[in-house]
Amino acid sequence: MCYRFCQWAVFVGSLCLIGCGRGEIERFPIAGAVQLDGRPLKAGRIVFTPIESTKGPAASGGVIDGFFEIPKMAGAVPGEYRVEIEGQLDLGFPIDDDVAFSQNWGAKPLPPNPVPKKYNRESELKATVTTDPVSNRFDFDLRSNADTRTANK
Repeated sequence: MCYRFCQWAVFVGSLCLIGCGRGEIERFPIAGAVQLDGRPLKAGRIVFTPIESTKGPAASGGVIDGFFEIPKMAGAVPGEYRVEIEGQLDLGFPIDDDVAFSQNWGAKPLPPNPVPKKYNRESELKATVTTDPVSNRFDFDLRSNADTRTANK
């Protein structure tokens, strides 16, 4: 029994060592601003999802008072990205507070996201992340009722 346990421990240890290497990818910080109808987005989330030949994880961060900053540790690898931006719903209580939610909303549907679908679920926003951290600043000027989509550097 002890012999079998030792074999198992050596096997698992070997797998762990195989997984430990210098295969980490280099990420770069991303920062910028998000405006909705000319005003800073109060609170939300921004996600950079790799597209085309970009190999690497998505990068995401919070938007607070119109600004976002994704540090190098959670940043993106160089390449092309689809950008999704969502606004935070202002319900007057945390959305994961079940008691407050049932007392205030009950069976009513949630209000729509303040940021239109064309900038999140149906987003066509794109950004190119480079190895130069200075050029990885992206400003998004979103419009509620127009088809204007811009990402300025």
